[in-house]
Amino acid sequence: MGDATAREVAARALSVSALKSAVDSGRPYETELAAVKAGLPSDIDLQALEAHAKTGVEPVSVLIAQFPAVARQVYQTFSEPDRSGDVLDSFLASARSLVAVRGPGDADGTGPEAVLRRMENAVSSGKLQEAITAYDSLPESAQAAASDWVTRARARVAVDTLTDQASQEVLTALSAKDS
Repeated sequence: MGDATAREVAARALSVSALKSAVDSGRPYETELAAVKAGLPSDIDLQALEAHAKTGVEPVSVLIAQFPAVARQVYQTFSEPDRSGDVLDSFLASARSLVAVRGPGDADGTGPEAVLRRMENAVSSGKLQEAITAYDSLPESAQAAASDWVTRARARVAVDTLTDQASQEVLTALSAKDS
């Protein structure tokens, strides 16, 4: 079992692993967080973890699954034509609002469709921070359509960052112990 320090480091490793597991599953993690806080240096800001401990955060897989509906809402905010035209324009605008068909799109452009495509590509790859960065370039109306999803994605990114930091602290302690 080793000395007391080795046991403490092992206990910290187990508590961080339990926290990571709870966070990844999306369930509340108050108990796991309390165990981790006891063994981490006091200079680590765990505010984002504490803010979501009672409710948990959406798993990445759920955020990915939810995004196509969000993308459709975002797309509709900037794809609707001007409805102030004649009757034919109004009829075509109504028809387009029922069915939105998009091609593969160009993610390298600068317009809102290209930004949305970059978001979609990032989300499908599980790169939530890249999707959030792209979101910040969308027009305000498109941002409003995706704001709930982005709030949940930001919470996920913040919590993942902190659990990774806690894991790194434990790994550093383990490597120092082995030296």
